[in-house]
Amino acid sequence: MELLYIVKALFNGSNSTSTTPQQSKGKIITGKPQDLSPHVFNDIIIIKQQLKQYDNQFYNKLFKLLEANHSKDLKALRRKYNRYTSTPHASTDIAQYQLELFRLYKSHLDDYINLLNFYKNNYHNSLYHSNKQLLSLAANMEIDDDEAPDHLLDPISFNLFQDPVVTPSGITYEKCHLVKHLRQKGNYDPLSRQPLFENELYPNLIIKEGVEHFKQSRSNARCEVAK
Repeated sequence: MELLYIVKALFNGSNSTSTTPQQSKGKIITGKPQDLSPHVFNDIIIIKQQLKQYDNQFYNKLFKLLEANHSKDLKALRRKYNRYTSTPHASTDIAQYQLELFRLYKSHLDDYINLLNFYKNNYHNSLYHSNKQLLSLAANMEIDDDEAPDHLLDPISFNLFQDPVVTPSGITYEKCHLVKHLRQKGNYDPLSRQPLFENELYPNLIIKEGVEHFKQSRSNARCEVAK
């Protein structure tokens, strides 16, 4: 069974431990699933290396959650076919296993690419909004160097939480942004990709209290400066 795969990432010989020949990004490769799977897996490794460059507590937690889910997927697939060598249809089972493994790797790669795009978009958006805010404050000679901790920022808008809610996956979002996502894009957690419905959301009172404490401490600091 011949399939095709388009290489997603460019190999970096100094960082990659793979012995697979290097391929150019975007090159179309054809072959059997067992021949293409190593190329997909190498792309996964490279994208994961790029993800690790974003040193952020929330990002790290999200990355580890995705890795754990993928590990479960692979273990489930291997359990499903762990006896294929002793069956009367061993060759058929092996071929089916290789095909499913290839498809699973592609699905995992898509997840990592989506996560990387999310990182990049939010990183650049946060830089833009931060710079815009700093320019505005500088014009009024009221520059504030305080920065909110990552866990007090909504992962969708990167603004301070106002009405934080937590999902069954343990991820906290600003309620209005998450509800908008659920109604417009579908019933799934935008980051963990797990099924999610509005009635499963619960207020995160600890985060809300943390936001209020942060606001109060910043207000007190301004009062001290004014004195």
